[in-house]
Amino acid sequence: MNKYKEAIGAKSVAALCFAQASETYHHWRVFAGGIDGDGVCIDFSKESLQNCFESEADVMEKNVRYVEISKLKLQTYR
Repeated sequence: MNKYKEAIGAKSVAALCFAQASETYHHWRVFAGGIDGDGVCIDFSKESLQNCFESEADVMEKNVRYVEISKLKLQTYR
């Protein structure tokens, strides 16, 4: 994201990821960095969240398709 930020001359670039399905404890444990008992899962209303950002031109919403790193075609931003 830093390379993309530099390439487009932005002061900052941020990303938020939201799951659309119920996730298991194991899934959240991976993202909690292995810290015992730490981590939070917050439920959002998808429609309400979308409505909050609909007038923000710099905010986009897209579904993500995860791909194994070995199958990625890397793209250079210049």
